[in-house]
Amino acid sequence: LPDLERLRLRAVAKAREYMLGKIGELRKPRTNVQMIQKAGLLKYHHLMTFLGESAPDIAAEIRGTYVDSMGRTLVSLFKAYYAALAKLDSE
Repeated sequence: LPDLERLRLRAVAKAREYMLGKIGELRKPRTNVQMIQKAGLLKYHHLMTFLGESAPDIAAEIRGTYVDSMGRTLVSLFKAYYAALAKLDSE
């Protein structure tokens, strides 16, 4: 049983590292958000299911980080969109 618990903890650590790495990529400027969401996050959604069952606190941390990152990304994209519309309106 201790070996199984060690394996579970290792899997939780690796899943956390992977998910936070992919979420970190969302914060980079000029990132294709949809590509990262589909290829990096949605493809491995079962990791979040595993984390939710095995380490709910880690799953909550990842979810919060994702919500924060996407919030900032969307605000930035809408600001740029609004600025472009305002520029078109003034011409």
